[in-house]
Amino acid sequence: MSERGLKGVLVGVAIVRYFAIPVAAILIVAALVFFNTASKDQTSVDWLGTYEFRDTGEPGSMMTIEVLSGSAGELTAILKIKHKDATETLRCSVKLKKSLSGEIQYAQFVFVEALGAKQSQYQPGDWLLSFEMQGGTLFTRWGRIHPRDEQHQIAGAWFRKIQ
Repeated sequence: MSERGLKGVLVGVAIVRYFAIPVAAILIVAALVFFNTASKDQTSVDWLGTYEFRDTGEPGSMMTIEVLSGSAGELTAILKIKHKDATETLRCSVKLKKSLSGEIQYAQFVFVEALGAKQSQYQPGDWLLSFEMQGGTLFTRWGRIHPRDEQHQIAGAWFRKIQ
């Protein structure tokens, strides 16, 4: 090997030694962050329970959502919409989502079937509404279901957990 080739090899070895430890450290830290984030439970918000919203647009009107654990660890919900002269009861699947930062968590309520009714205005798979947890505050985003009071039809902190 020529002197020039030997110098190249020595320079290459020096570069590898110089950068190998920092690069390895960066890779290890990145792997730890990834696996720590990936292993966190996506249901860290305890969604189980009963939530309530009183619609001021129609006296006596309210919505309750009872989130229950279902089969295989999935969540299901019973949504009751009470109007002054009728109550509509719907079964929903609950789809949980989490942002990349892990700070905002979503529970999306998707229509499955109407309970105790022959017909429903909703189709299986319709997005009815969703909850979004932001800094300890529960926000509601309306889908196919929305309150009668126009002031409450925008996204906001409308539901409260009562149980």
